[in-house]
Amino acid sequence: MVNVITATWKELDAYVDSLLPFDRPLELLAEKPFTTKEIDELLASGCLVRFSAHLWEGQGLTFKTKKNNLELRYILLNYLSSPYDRDKILFHECAHIKYNICFDIKDKNIEAKVEWIGRQWRADPTLLKHLIHSFELKPYIYDKASYQAFASSSPEGNQLLFPFEKNNILETFMD
Repeated sequence: MVNVITATWKELDAYVDSLLPFDRPLELLAEKPFTTKEIDELLASGCLVRFSAHLWEGQGLTFKTKKNNLELRYILLNYLSSPYDRDKILFHECAHIKYNICFDIKDKNIEAKVEWIGRQWRADPTLLKHLIHSFELKPYIYDKASYQAFASSSPEGNQLLFPFEKNNILETFMD
């Protein structure tokens, strides 16, 4: 079992590959890909992103609630997460929402599968840019996908800022 919060992409991909043949993640990506239209539909349905201090580092949460007879969906993220972790967690929670996959104590691999799907989506610059802008989050450049998504709209012009600590640089660039 891999720790999906701290696993690098290489570790997560190898672990999910070791679970094959399983039918869900690869089929879900092929049959029902995540699109910018679905991001727009999430927003139109009242989905909101909020930050909380009551989550563990690397943890996210999605839940529904009713307010004035309206159903609202919240995605909670830890406010201390690095920009890279914030984006990974956001896409992870979107995978839970899109495929209606709930945590299942009987299937200890479900979180690894959901994480794998979320990271596939996060690596797509078009999806990354649309999701971050749609939820009005601050864009950050921390890898190739984020560079492709945000470099042209960077207010710093040609100067790229990497807002993470030096001790995280290898993990972020290699993931």
